Order: sequence, then structure tokens, then C-alpha cells
Amino acid sequence: MKQSLLFSTAMVVFLFMWAQIATAQQAVRAIFSASTHTPTISVPFTLTLTVEAPQNATIIFPDFPTDWGAFTIIEVGELTKTIENDRAIYEQSLTVIAWTAGDIFTPDTFVEFAIEETGEAGMTAVQTAFFTISSTLDPEDTAIRPLKPAVSLFYISPLAILLITSGTIASGYYLRKRWQMRQLAISTHASSSSMMTPAQHVLARLRQLDPNRMSPFNLYPLVADELRHYLQSRLGIDAPEMTTTELMENLETEERLSSLRQAELERLLQQSDLVKFARIQPRPQTSQKLINAATQWVKNTEEELLHSEMQEDENITS
Repeated sequence: MKQSLLFSTAMVVFLFMWAQIATAQQAVRAIFSASTHTPTISVPFTLTLTVEAPQNATIIFPDFPTDWGAFTIIEVGELTKTIENDRAIYEQSLTVIAWTAGDIFTPDTFVEFAIEETGEAGMTAVQTAFFTISSTLDPEDTAIRPLKPAVSLFYISPLAILLITSGTIASGYYLRKRWQMRQLAISTHASSSSMMTPAQHVLARLRQLDPNRMSPFNLYPLVADELRHYLQSRLGIDAPEMTTTELMENLETEERLSSLRQAELERLLQQSDLVKFARIQPRPQTSQKLINAATQWVKNTEEELLHSEMQEDENITS
């Protein structure tokens, strides 16, 4: 009697649990469906996960990895929800590629759920989908094909290569000759310049100034700069960095130039300063006169310096 009672109680408990499981499984259903059941290997196709649940149920969809079993997921679509007969239908599309030929199933996938009314919660397995993946190879085709596609090479005619090579060599020879000639001209000019005295150098620079092509505002400062560079080279004075007043005070202190040459130099520099700083427009004829006066001043100054140096040498010798 006791054994029958225990057996009856166990059966009731089992039936109750089976009913709960069956109810939960019927409450939430999930299934995979595909746009085709015979996809081709390496060709994308669409796989759709559909979940049907009570309207007030909470559904948690799985996170799909890129490498998903025998498939590669290349895109996960947006989750959609519709209501039909107090039931919520969720759908999410997956764009997948199969890389294995033959018969394959979708991997085991589970959907989590929670039903507020009954307090039920758990997971339900998604009904798998079966596929027969066909290969892109045709077993009836016996033609031999390479493992990799042929490499397309850019063809150039040998005659074109010869012409291009000849032109490159000729151009290189011509450019090298031009470079050598330019370097020779530069070295010749440098050597000739180094052999010139400071007076000869400044006189050559003054002869290159053309009043007809140069603005007085450019010419007057250049004349003053040439005279300052001459004093720097000839007397060792840092004339280019001095103002006119500072330079004249230095020459007066050193007594290297006569009073007449100092007065002439001061007039030339003051004329240049008026044009350069005060922006006074000189008459057209005065530009050439300034060049002539500067040229004559250099010649006279050089003559005086040479005479003074000769006298000093004679005094030392005697």
C-alpha cells in the first residue's frame, strides 16, 4: 500500500514537471530558416532566426561570433518585432557564407527568456537548419586549370625599351655636361674673384649697376653697401653693420683716410640714407652721377691707401 502511494506521488510530480517544461517550450519557440537550403560554397546567403513568445516576455538574443561553426557571419541584421494574436514574433537576419561542402547543420544556439506572468525563465534551443552545400566545381568538367589565376604582365616592345634607354642615357649625358660646364663657370668666376683686389671687385660691381633698369630706391642702398663692403675688405672695419654716424666716427678715430675722402664718403652715404630711409625721390640723372662719384671715390681712396702703405714700407726699411 505504501509502495503504491509513493509511486503515485512520484508520477504526479513527474507529470507536473513535464507539463511545466512543455508549457515553457510551447510558450517560447525559436527556429532558423534560410533563403535557400542548397547554397553554394563561398557564396553569401541569408539565414533568419525567428523567435515566437508571449507579448510580455523578455527575450535575450545570442551574440553571434564571426566564425560560427562551418559558417562565417559577414553581417548581422537589425532585430525586428511584430505582434500577431497576442504573440510577439522577433526576427533577426544573418548574412553568412559556408566554407565547407557537404551536409551541415547550424551550430547549437540558445535563446534566453523570462515570462513575467508565470515567473518562468530559462533558455530554449533554436531548431537547427540543415543544408547541403554544393561545390563550385563541376565533377563532369575534366579540363585542367591552374591552382591560381594567371598573372597579367604589362608588355613593352623591345624597340620601345631600347628607345627609352637610349633617351635616358642621352639625357643623362647632356645634363652631366651642363652640370660640369656650370661648375667650371662657377669655379672660374670664384677664382677670378679671389684674384681681384677689394678695389677691383667693388669697381666691377659698380659697373654692373644700370640706372635705366633699377629703381633709385634699390640702386642708392646698393651703392652704399658696395662702399661699406670695400671698407670692410680693405681696412678690416665692420662697416656693413655700422650706421653712417658710427662709421664716420670710426674712420676719424683710426685716421686711415684723409679728411677729404672722409667728407666725400659721408656725402655719398648720407644721400643713400635719405633715399633709403626718408624715401626721398631723387632726380633721374642723379643715379648715374652717384655711381660715377662712388667709382671715383674708390679709385682716389685706393690710390691714397697704396701711397700711404708704400711710405710705411719705406720707413720700416730705412
